[in-house]
Amino acid sequence: MAEHRVRVGLHARNDVRFPDPDYELVRRAGIETLKTMSLTEPSVYERLRQDQPNLEFIVRLYDDRIRRDSRPSPADFVARMVPLVERLKPYALKFEIHNEPNHVEGIEGWGASDDNAHAFRTWYLQVFAGLKQACPWAKFGFPGLALNNPHRDLAWLDICRDAIEASDWLGCHCYWQHGNMLNDQWGLRFKLYHQRFPTKKLEITEFGDSTPNRPRDEVAQLYVRYYQELNGFAYIGSASAFIASSPDSTWVPFVWMKEGGEMRSVVHAVANMERKPVEVLPTPTPTPTPTPTPTPTPTPTPTPTPTPTPTP
Repeated sequence: MAEHRVRVGLHARNDVRFPDPDYELVRRAGIETLKTMSLTEPSVYERLRQDQPNLEFIVRLYDDRIRRDSRPSPADFVARMVPLVERLKPYALKFEIHNEPNHVEGIEGWGASDDNAHAFRTWYLQVFAGLKQACPWAKFGFPGLALNNPHRDLAWLDICRDAIEASDWLGCHCYWQHGNMLNDQWGLRFKLYHQRFPTKKLEITEFGDSTPNRPRDEVAQLYVRYYQELNGFAYIGSASAFIASSPDSTWVPFVWMKEGGEMRSVVHAVANMERKPVEVLPTPTPTPTPTPTPTPTPTPTPTPTPTPTPTP
C-alpha cells in the first residue's frame, strides 16, 4: 500500500491580469494547483510563485481563433503556442491542449458527433507532435471534455484512444447537480475515464456543483467532501474547482470570490479542511506491448458544462 493525496486545485481567473484579491484568495485557501489560461501574463505566475513557491500550474492553451465551426490549422496553433509555452517554462510543466472540443453547441471549434471526434483526433495528433518537438520538456495533456449526453464524451474517448495514449496525461471535467456528486456518471465520472486508460495519470481540470440556487455554504461543504473523496484514487494528480473569480457574469454561480474582493465561504472551508493522505493501491506501471502487424480495417441531458470565456 502507498499513501496518496490529490493536490487541492482551483481554476484561476480567466483574465490577462489578476486583481490583488485573487492572489490573496489562492494563498488563503491553500491552493496547491492552479489551472490557468495561456492568455494570463507571465508576471501573474511570477507573483504567485513568489507568494507560494510550491504552487503547481496547469495551463490551458487558449486560442481565440477557435470558435464555432472554425479553428486554426495544427501548424498555426503550434506556431502561436510554442512562444507562450516557452515563456512559461520557469513556472509550468503541464499544458492542456484546448478545452471541451466535444461541446454539442460547437462553441469550441468541433462538436459532439463521431465525425467531429475523428476530425479533432487528427488535429490533436499533429498539434501534440509539433508542440512536443518544439518543447520536449513540457507535459501535454488531452483536454477535459464536456461530460455526458448530449456531448458524448465516452464515445470521444474511444475514437481518440491513440491520441490519448500518446499524451502525457489526460484531463477530465466533473460536474454534478442535486445528489449526483458521488455518482460515477457525474461527480466521479473520472472513474469511467480510468477504466478506459488505466495507466494514464488524470488531472481533473474542472469540477463543480451546478445545482440551481443551492446555498453557497452547502456547496462549500460539498467541495470539502469532494476533495477528500478523491484522495482514494491514486491515478488522480490534482482536482481544480471552477472558478476563482471571473470578469464574465456568466460564471457568477461558480465563483469563489465576487468582483470587488468579497470571498465566499468555500475559501474558508477549503483552507481549514483536513488534508491527510490515505492508503491506496499504487497505479499500475504501463508495460510495453509489441507493435501488431497492420491489417485492413473498415472506416470507421445535463446542465451544460461551463467553458470560461476570457476577457482581455
